[in-house]
Amino acid sequence: MPNLKTVDLSWEGRLRPGDPSLAAISAAKVGDPIQIVRDGPLWMIQDKQGQALGRMARSWSPPEGLSFLRGEVGAIVRWRKSDNQEEFRVHLHRDVWEAVLPELVFG
Repeated sequence: MPNLKTVDLSWEGRLRPGDPSLAAISAAKVGDPIQIVRDGPLWMIQDKQGQALGRMARSWSPPEGLSFLRGEVGAIVRWRKSDNQEEFRVHLHRDVWEAVLPELVFG
């Protein structure tokens, strides 16, 4: 099930205006298929076209010994600049944004 602690909720807030991920996030609907892709030490949430929809928290990693079977947009939450700690707000480019929470199935 989607969990706020497994996702970098501020990732979308740090995107610059015009970033293609913003349009993809805006178009995303609960139930849309997603994939999880390793990007160096981090894991990205991507739509079926390969466009980034979000990033997993730095502390997150897939369950050891299991394979990713499928994923979908489990929820979309509104997040605000004011929800972030003061020292991180300088990196945010908008006051409010949507964050994708994935529902991931491993087996």
